[in-house]
Amino acid sequence: LIGNILVMINKACSVEDDVIVNVMFINMGLISCPDSADSLVCVAENGRSVRLPLDKVVTAYPGSQIVRTDETCIIDACCCSESDELLYISRKGKAMRVAVSRYTLRKDWGCGLVDGMNIIYEGDMLCRCLIYQPERSLTVISQQGKLLALLTDREATKKISVTKGVTVQGVDLMRLSGTDVVVDALYAEQGVIMLTNNGKARGYAVDDITRVNRNSSGITGILRVASPH
Repeated sequence: LIGNILVMINKACSVEDDVIVNVMFINMGLISCPDSADSLVCVAENGRSVRLPLDKVVTAYPGSQIVRTDETCIIDACCCSESDELLYISRKGKAMRVAVSRYTLRKDWGCGLVDGMNIIYEGDMLCRCLIYQPERSLTVISQQGKLLALLTDREATKKISVTKGVTVQGVDLMRLSGTDVVVDALYAEQGVIMLTNNGKARGYAVDDITRVNRNSSGITGILRVASPH
């Protein structure tokens, strides 16, 4: 499973110049699985997803095709439970919050992708799926080195409202300029390290980043150095 997903992501995603590396390439190798989890939600670039029974997935024969992806590819996966909510984030800075219970838990693996986030902008695609944690601050980074630390949803005046369905457009999470796109997002307690594909890095303590409401542009976390070619 993990090997197949990594192959599809690496084929689908290439980088040029000195851009921020998507940390998801590393995260896909190890998916955190809490004791309470009963489901594996797999999400694809086109926003579609499927909820699989975790006990059936972990006993599947190595290399089994647990999700039929057709013309798209799996971009992230999340172990979760019936009571959780998920946060979908797209490369154009859109976000959708949805209850796991909105998705039908399939009886076995090998299913096709169904409902998810409605990707409507040209060139947009899903890049991250997280368990929604309203009491924690979400940190978002962009390909051109922008860093955004959001207020917790319990502090913010502009909250990411839960959807009443499972196929919606989403709300504005991060304001982007030009061709910039979101490459990763995570809940961080102490600090984050931004790393480019050319090996440049910069670290930040979370407390040193001013937290703002969603639909903000963020700060310049690390300078993007373009290739001479």
